[in-house]
Amino acid sequence: MICPKCGSDNGNANVFCKKCGASLQETPADSSISDSITATAVQAPPAPPAVQAPQKKGGAGKFVAVIIILVVLAGFGVAGKWAYDNILHNPVKEFTAAIAAKDYGEALEIYDERIEDNEGYCKAAEAALITQLDSIEAAYTAGTTDYDSTIEQMNNIKKLGILNYSDVDTRISNISEIKYSKDRLANIQSLYDSGENLQVLQQAANVPENDACYLQIKSLKEQAAQAYKKAVMEQANSLQEKKEYESELNLINDALAVLPNDTELTNLANTVSAMVQKQQQQKEQGYTPVNEVLLDDGVVNTIGCEPQNFSTMLNITYQGDWIYYVADNGIYRIKKDLSQKTQLLETTFSVLDLNVIGQYLYFRKDNYGNHELYRVKNDGSDFTKVTNDSVNNLVVKGSIMYYLNSSDDNKLYSVNTDGTGRKVVVDRKNIQWFRIYEETIYYATKDNNVFKCNLDGTAESQIKTATDDFYSILIANDRIYEEYSSNWWTNSLSIMSTSITDSKDSKKLVSCDSYGGGALQIYKNKLYFVQGTGLNSINLDGSEQILIDDNAGIWNDGGRGGLALIDDYFYYRNRNDENRLYRIHPDGSGKQRVS
Repeated sequence: MICPKCGSDNGNANVFCKKCGASLQETPADSSISDSITATAVQAPPAPPAVQAPQKKGGAGKFVAVIIILVVLAGFGVAGKWAYDNILHNPVKEFTAAIAAKDYGEALEIYDERIEDNEGYCKAAEAALITQLDSIEAAYTAGTTDYDSTIEQMNNIKKLGILNYSDVDTRISNISEIKYSKDRLANIQSLYDSGENLQVLQQAANVPENDACYLQIKSLKEQAAQAYKKAVMEQANSLQEKKEYESELNLINDALAVLPNDTELTNLANTVSAMVQKQQQQKEQGYTPVNEVLLDDGVVNTIGCEPQNFSTMLNITYQGDWIYYVADNGIYRIKKDLSQKTQLLETTFSVLDLNVIGQYLYFRKDNYGNHELYRVKNDGSDFTKVTNDSVNNLVVKGSIMYYLNSSDDNKLYSVNTDGTGRKVVVDRKNIQWFRIYEETIYYATKDNNVFKCNLDGTAESQIKTATDDFYSILIANDRIYEEYSSNWWTNSLSIMSTSITDSKDSKKLVSCDSYGGGALQIYKNKLYFVQGTGLNSINLDGSEQILIDDNAGIWNDGGRGGLALIDDYFYYRNRNDENRLYRIHPDGSGKQRVS
């Protein structure tokens, strides 16, 4: 069969042309429809004039093409709608924006209509609500929103019914705890500003470290503790001066209730407790102290200045927890921890040979070269002249004062601490120095012969004979340590150690090539001394000399210099810092200015 359209030869059984696909069966109605579709949808060029019949096969292909195009257009429509709904108008973004704007009704509507049926959207919406809750909580913690507004926002989120109620309730509970913490902080701040430091400590006592305002409360607590303790210590000192020890003890115990770990208050409580017991015993015995000022730890010296320290003539001594020392304008006392510095006496004269026994300080007053003997209470009162003698080398032992009387050829005298019982102890002229070690007096004459005797002057015996001039004397460990020089002009200085029981047991420990002297001290089996202005140590057998501090600035003249050993510190005058009082550990550490 010949194709009416392209002229190709086809088999008789063919219905469509195998070459162009045109229908080989001519149907007028179909031809009309096919031509219509072709002309409208495909717009093919007109057929040759010789062929008038429409082709059925070609019309069907055009119809399929139209359907494909419509499907494609429909696909673009669906994609466009998806893009509109999910990119330009994302429901989670709109939901989040509504929550941020506090438009909870709009948020719920978006969730119900566009989110609820999509699992991914639901999770994103829940995450957005949790983020919003975090933001609300952070704003309240930072103080940018108030409590009521914060709770209202959280309750509104809870009412949406999207999050677990218990999770939101936990958030609300946290906000309530933060509010309680803030209210407590405000109350503590108000108390602190009003000076109610005790109440601050009570309110802040049990604040846990995970409290929202813990750091601020801790800071206020520390400041209040310092101020409160200072006020307690001042009041305690006032009560102690009035001898109201029971009231003082109650005050300290109240302070320890809020400052239980304060070591200083604990020690003071123990000290005052001993005072209370002593006072009660005195009342039971019918004894009332007269003009007595008890020390803070109840300790009373048996000797006014230990022989180790007196040998330096440093004008520093101690009793119990108190250190007493001389500064340029008077006599001071200070705790061993360097607190509570107090001036006891303002002076315009030099103070020498400072001693402390019980309630009184004893010393030599330099009155234009005439050294007079005075006493003063350790609270600075009762400044009294004891004797008219011109005094050298004062040592107080118990209730008796020993001194060299330059008004009587430097003989050794004694007098009671109340000024009575003045007498000669050693009737030798020109005694150069003396020390009291245990129950024995050691002294040297002008020719440097060394003697010893009992405290009443009996049983005198000579210990040794020296040929050189003494510069400084230290008696410790049953030995006499002497600094001396055979020729001061050559700056040569030696240190000799001699047994007080056997003068043959004598050994030279140090031979210095430079000027030094005026400062000897013993600490833990080592001898400490000054060479130049540096601090040195050496073993007691004369071995292993060590330079501890080459710039300690220690005075090395017998009148102002030396080392005083108090606990584990050496105290000395620093000539490099206007002769101020310093201290240093024997190993050279902990160097600091005292006053």
